Amino acid sequence: MRIFKKILCGLCLILFSTSSSSCSTDKISVKLYDGNEFIRAVTVKVNEEYSFGTATKIGYSFKGWYTDSNGGSAYTDSNGNSAGLIWKKENKTDLFAHWEVKDYLIKFDYCGATSNNHINSMEITYGQEVTATFPVPGKSGYSFDGWFTDEINGNRITDNKGEVVDDAKFFKEPIYPINDISVTLFARWTSKTTTLTFVTDGSPVSSIVYQTGDTIHDLPISKKNNYCFVAWCFDESLIDELKLPYKISDNEDKNIILYAKFVYGSVDVLNFKSINNDKEYSVSYTGNSQKLVIPDLYFGKEITKIEKIEASSVVEILLPQTIINLDEATFENCYSLQKVNIPIKLKSIPKKCFFGCSSLLEINFSYYLETIGDLSFSDCFSIKEINIPENVNLIGAGAFKNMVNLEKIYVEPNNVNYISIDDVLYYKLANSTYLVQFPAAKEAKNYEIDESTVKLMEYSFSGSKIEKIVIGSRISSIENYVFEGCKNLINVTINTTSTNLVIGSYAFSNCTNLKALLIYTSSIPILNSSVFLNVSSTFSIYVSSSMISNYKTATNWRELSDCIFSLGDIYGDFAIEEAFDGYYIKQYFGTDDSVSIPEIINAKKIIGISSNAFSFSNMDEVFISKYISEIKDCAFANCLNLQKVILRCNPPALGIDVFENVGSDFAVYIDNTVEVLNMYLTNDDWNIYPIWSYNS
Repeated sequence: MRIFKKILCGLCLILFSTSSSSCSTDKISVKLYDGNEFIRAVTVKVNEEYSFGTATKIGYSFKGWYTDSNGGSAYTDSNGNSAGLIWKKENKTDLFAHWEVKDYLIKFDYCGATSNNHINSMEITYGQEVTATFPVPGKSGYSFDGWFTDEINGNRITDNKGEVVDDAKFFKEPIYPINDISVTLFARWTSKTTTLTFVTDGSPVSSIVYQTGDTIHDLPISKKNNYCFVAWCFDESLIDELKLPYKISDNEDKNIILYAKFVYGSVDVLNFKSINNDKEYSVSYTGNSQKLVIPDLYFGKEITKIEKIEASSVVEILLPQTIINLDEATFENCYSLQKVNIPIKLKSIPKKCFFGCSSLLEINFSYYLETIGDLSFSDCFSIKEINIPENVNLIGAGAFKNMVNLEKIYVEPNNVNYISIDDVLYYKLANSTYLVQFPAAKEAKNYEIDESTVKLMEYSFSGSKIEKIVIGSRISSIENYVFEGCKNLINVTINTTSTNLVIGSYAFSNCTNLKALLIYTSSIPILNSSVFLNVSSTFSIYVSSSMISNYKTATNWRELSDCIFSLGDIYGDFAIEEAFDGYYIKQYFGTDDSVSIPEIINAKKIIGISSNAFSFSNMDEVFISKYISEIKDCAFANCLNLQKVILRCNPPALGIDVFENVGSDFAVYIDNTVEVLNMYLTNDDWNIYPIWSYNS
């Protein structure tokens, strides 16, 4: 029994001793530091995995816990975990955080700046001095204030030179202590302004403040009895006038002084009439003055209306800015008028207002103009360009009719009603257009109407130099007088898919050189009266062969039945007719300077040229092919530009007056052998002309 107790006591002693030893080494305290700064203590167990957690530090990313502050061995990963390692009894118990410095991305929002050299972003490394200057953008009409943390309210980061400000809350001596990996800075702007101050000895005008970039379309005027206000000037000598519209530029002075310029009115010769309950005056004139100046005020009352100016001798008219109304045909047939201004408040130019002002050199419409009446500038022969303002919403029929020197019509881009396509004026209607005016002097021998066009407005080509035109697939209406007086027009092709095409009265009247109308339509157009009045004596109409009989019996077409032929007779710019075992050239309606007659068409030879086939054509030279044996009467008569006829055939039989009224230096050239040349030189029909050998 005693032996058993001793054994039991021994076992207990051993167990107690073992248990006591294990408790003293199973848990170990580990101290964590950032450099010399103690962070916290954690407990680990020997022979087990462990986790210490991470540490945070502005501007840095945590890499793990290490045995030394500047190196040593890694005990954890960047999450503070042992990552599969177990704690060993001999491990160090003072561990240190390791760090990786952060790079920060700064993004820039320029808030509407239009500079081309934008820097979209830049990187800054934490802890390093910010040496780069932040971008300094530019914005038309504004000055740059600096970079801010918010577009409206935020903190200022830089000044207007891109330098970091001392009290920037995102910076610290100039270190960048932000926690986000990126941040957006916003450009802040202040609008630039210019103040206009007005100096005048007439009625006073208050100063006006404009922002840079503003476009000034009108300015207040100063008024003075019996005087007409002319302009505001930049100089006291009243030479440098401010011209409207005027744009306030970036480099404009902050303060501009303007001086009023007046001209004494022609009050002794004008006729004044009291209107609007004796509150205003209208003016009229009949006489022989060369210059008229209409005053702003007469006996203290504004001149607001011009009734009629009848003066064939007047060269210049100065209208006051007080004018708001003009009578119909106000300046009609002022033949000598070269210069007149349009008052800024005038919204409507009435019918025939400047009709027949053949010497008028230019016209500058006011910004606020809305309507231009019928025939208002008809026969203004000297104007070369027209600019349609953005507020114009109605242009009447023939407003620019027969302006024979008009080369270009420009429409301000913001106009919602009209558009200029290749200098041609169109009216906009949803996805379609109406062609309003083709400039009469526009240099374009051939013209194809824009495919969006559904209507050609009255007088739209009147007096133009066009020679050949294609009327496109969507045209449904050719209004009255569209091509009236187009003396150069030779060839018209109608290729519309519209089944109800209407051709208005006098549409081609006085087109004295019009030779051919080619109609490719599935139905017969409605033809009004006198459409082809006074066209070429050789005028022909070509339609589908299956529809010829229908055309010859249709209303108003039947009167033209002798002129209607088959489109099957057309070969390029030639119409042909059968004769014997070949073809004759019946008509040429091309516009080329140099013309070559083909040798063979449809496997048949071209053997002759019919009477008047080329008469009134504009070519300089013509090549006559080798199978031609006859040229009939007046075949080339009145070809005023024709200088050369080059023949590759034996001498053809000549009719009467074949080359009557051709170019002054006209000559015949033989492109053949010496023997053939001699045949021409000995032929009594040919040797009356200068004959030369042709060397191409």
